[in-house]
Amino acid sequence: MKMTLNLWDIVDRWKEIIVNSDEINDFCTKNYGKKPMIFLGADPKEPPEEENTPFILIMPGGKKEGADQDTNKYVLYLYCCISQNTKTDGEEKSSKVLYLPGEKQINDFADLIFSELQDNLQEHPISTYALDVLMGTTFPQFSAMLTLTTEIEPAMGEEIIY
Repeated sequence: MKMTLNLWDIVDRWKEIIVNSDEINDFCTKNYGKKPMIFLGADPKEPPEEENTPFILIMPGGKKEGADQDTNKYVLYLYCCISQNTKTDGEEKSSKVLYLPGEKQINDFADLIFSELQDNLQEHPISTYALDVLMGTTFPQFSAMLTLTTEIEPAMGEEIIY
């Protein structure tokens, strides 16, 4: 009987959903001319470079399980990055406006990834979705960090399968 769930079981399932998502692939192909590159795990000393964009990086975060837990919690981080070098100048009511479409697109991309995961995880849906758009990314790259938590109520004597 397996009373624990390996975080990599979740990583592998999410990878399959993302790789097979027509919506994610179409979004990336339409906006960036290619499908996203998928990274499983992260190397902070050698992060993916701009030529790898668009990319999605899935990282196991942590878990809290045990017989004294009413609900087991599993946290994963998903980092996504695009490259969009478009800037649009404009004027509104005598103010100069500089619009960076990449800011909106990274939000759209992150929300699309979450929606695709959630739509395909009926048995164990994501309980909490937190999105942080990362301002430290160097133009023309835009990135976001998703913190995703799944809560699973274990049944007595039941094997946890994701």
